[in-house]
Amino acid sequence: LSERKKENLKMDVLISIIMPAYNAERWIENAINRIQKQTYSRWELIVVDDGSVDKTAAVCKSYITNDTRIKLFSQKNQGPSAARNLGLSKMKGDYFTIIDSDDLLSEDAIEKYVKAAEVFHADMVIAGYKMVNTMTKAERIFTCREEMQFEINTHINTRETEILLQDGLMASNWNKLYSSVLADLRFDETLSLNEDVLYSLTALLRSRKVVSIKDVLYTYKIHNTDSVSMKFHPELPQALEVLDSQLTKNQNKPLRREISRWLMNYMFIYMRQICISEQLAGERISYLEECIQSRVFKKYGTIFVADTLNRKLAILLLKLRQFNIYIKLMKKKKGIRCGRNINIS
Repeated sequence: LSERKKENLKMDVLISIIMPAYNAERWIENAINRIQKQTYSRWELIVVDDGSVDKTAAVCKSYITNDTRIKLFSQKNQGPSAARNLGLSKMKGDYFTIIDSDDLLSEDAIEKYVKAAEVFHADMVIAGYKMVNTMTKAERIFTCREEMQFEINTHINTRETEILLQDGLMASNWNKLYSSVLADLRFDETLSLNEDVLYSLTALLRSRKVVSIKDVLYTYKIHNTDSVSMKFHPELPQALEVLDSQLTKNQNKPLRREISRWLMNYMFIYMRQICISEQLAGERISYLEECIQSRVFKKYGTIFVADTLNRKLAILLLKLRQFNIYIKLMKKKKGIRCGRNINIS
């Protein structure tokens, strides 16, 4: 961006920041404080309290008294998708971003998002992010290997999209700025998992121009067992089947390959969670059996899709139904990483 002329930039556009919150009193103050420190000041923060039973609403109300840019809406507990959708229905911005109540925006995030969107006339700006485990303090950076700008023409058959998937930048909605032309797009409230992934890729498909920047603008926090992404979700194989049916349709072979690896990454995380869970041995094996019978595993659980030697070994063990050996191996592993390079080995 530094090489582009910026004299005609419109730096007075309104940015809507949508934040669903559920029992977030431990974290939401830090999230709001970081937003108030933004170097770009023309924003509105829309907090949607999704039926919290703690002091989340009270914390937000204390900010509203002194900052009219902050708005609070409440609903009975319906889940993050419904909360995000309510926020989308209330936004007034020229652009919007959706963040979690326990995460942090860098102080110059909105400014950099706006500059990229205005310079390139983009409907979608994708930035890097940092993943932090709040218990172990382990960190990992995800960023695009190169800054890109590209157009979408009815489907996502582009080299750039393959790169975004490989670099782990399409795993959620929170490392992105969207134009208001996408504000009518809604989250699928029937999905309890990966609804943010589906939203991001659907928004990508509907965008006329997409830009990726190398700046790391978001900190995603993992609170170990408190984190939704770390919990055991029995419905995940079915959720992945929905994603597979919607994301691979009409795509070219290289992109389908990247999507298949990406879906299997999620499956490997899930299977590791089965192995380290507190369930009885018979229950763990039953869940693993269900996984290998799923359409996603049957389609993509192959040594050709697996991109590491350890993953190829895992697939062989599972197909041979050597579940006890697989469980022992997974119990020895430490840490979980997201993106393409998920640690399942």
